[in-house]
Amino acid sequence: MIERYIDIEWYRAVYGIAFRTASEAAAYYLAEGERKGHFPNPIFDPIYYRMVASLSAEQSSLEHYVALGIGAMCRTSRYFDAEWYRWQNPDVAEFGCSVLHYLAIGGREYRDPCPEVDMVALSRDHGQLGDGCILTYMLSTGHIDTVGNFAVTNEDVDLVSRQRKFLRAIEPQLVRSCETPVKGRNLLVVQCAKGSEFWGWFDPDGDRDWDLFLNCYAGNFEEAAVAEYVCLQPGTKFTGMLKCWLQFESIFSRYDYIFFVDDDLVFRFDDVSRFFGLMKSYGLDLAQPSLTSNSQCAWRVFYNAQRRGVRKTNGVEIMMPALSRRAVALLLPYFFYSVSGFGLDLLMAKLAARSELSVGVIDDVVVRHEKKIDQSGGAYYEFLRSKGINSKYELWRMIKVFHLERVLHEV
Repeated sequence: MIERYIDIEWYRAVYGIAFRTASEAAAYYLAEGERKGHFPNPIFDPIYYRMVASLSAEQSSLEHYVALGIGAMCRTSRYFDAEWYRWQNPDVAEFGCSVLHYLAIGGREYRDPCPEVDMVALSRDHGQLGDGCILTYMLSTGHIDTVGNFAVTNEDVDLVSRQRKFLRAIEPQLVRSCETPVKGRNLLVVQCAKGSEFWGWFDPDGDRDWDLFLNCYAGNFEEAAVAEYVCLQPGTKFTGMLKCWLQFESIFSRYDYIFFVDDDLVFRFDDVSRFFGLMKSYGLDLAQPSLTSNSQCAWRVFYNAQRRGVRKTNGVEIMMPALSRRAVALLLPYFFYSVSGFGLDLLMAKLAARSELSVGVIDDVVVRHEKKIDQSGGAYYEFLRSKGINSKYELWRMIKVFHLERVLHEV
C-alpha cells in the first residue's frame, strides 16, 4: 500500500534518487527518506503531517496516514486539506483517498487542493512551473510567495481584511424611491443590469401585489425606471442585501415579505404574486420556489417534486431566498460573513432552526435556472478574484466558525 504514495519520477527529479521499483522506493523512504524530511510525493509533507496528527518522532507520518485509509482526514501539507478536498470532489470515493485522487486527477485538472487556494488564479500566474500538484508543493515549501497574492488566502484575518475593504468601498445610492408601498406589502429585490434575464419575463404593465426594488450593479439605465425603488450598488447581491438593509431599513420595514432573486432566474410573471400568497398561507418565514429539472443547482432538494404544496426543509438556496419581516431582522445581519454568498444558505439554515423559523420549498411555483455555474471563468467569479475574495474559503470558514451542517435537505 505504501508504494502507491511514492511518486518515483517526482522523487528522482527533486531529490536525485532513482528507484527501479515502487517497492524499492517505499523501503528507502521508510528507512531514510522520511527521516530526512523528504516528501514522498508533492502533497505529503511528513514533518507538517506529524505536527497536525500529533505523532511522536518515532512514528512514520506516511505509514500513519496510509493506515487510516478513508478515515485519513488530516491535512497532509500546509496547502492540501484531505477532508475539504473529499467533500468538494465526490469522485474521490472511487480512489478511497484524497491524496491518491489529487495525484492522479485533481492536480492535472488544477482542482483546488484546499479552501485557501484558488488554483485557477494561481495557475494563471505560475502555470509554467507545473500542474496543480507541483504548484501545491511549491506553495507548501515557500517557493511561491503568498504575501499579497490574491490566489491564496492564508488565514481568516486575510479574508476578513479583504471583505471589510470590499464593503467599505460600497456606498449604495438610492436614485428612485417611494414614501409608502405602491402595489402591496411584498417586495421583490432583483440584482440586475440592462441585459439581465429578468427583463425577458418582467411585465411592466402586469398586475402585481409587490413592489420592485432594483439593485443595479452596473450603473443606472432607462428600463430601471419601471421600478418603485432603484439603487446603484456595484458589489454583489449579498453585499447589496446587507448594505441596502442597513442603509434603507425604513424601506424594508414597510414590507411583510421580501424576495431576493438572481437576475438569471426565469419566472412566469404571475407566479411572483402567487408565490408571495402561498408563502403567507403556508406560514413560512424562509422560503423559495422549486426548480425545473433542467435547472442548475447545488442542492437536489429544491428541484420540483411534481406535486403541490410545501416541503419543509432546513434551509433555502441563496439564489432566491424569500424572507418574512421577522426573518429579515434575524438573518440579514449575518450577511457580513460572505461577500460571495457562499455558505450563507447553510448559515441561514442553522439560524432558522435556532430561532424556530418555518422553512420550506413551494412546489406550486416552478422557476428555471439554466445558466451554468462557472467558477473557473464566469464573470461573477472573475469579479470576486479581482477583489481577492475566495468564495470557497468564505464557505469553509463559516462551516468551521458556526459548526454548520454541510447539506440542505427535507426535514
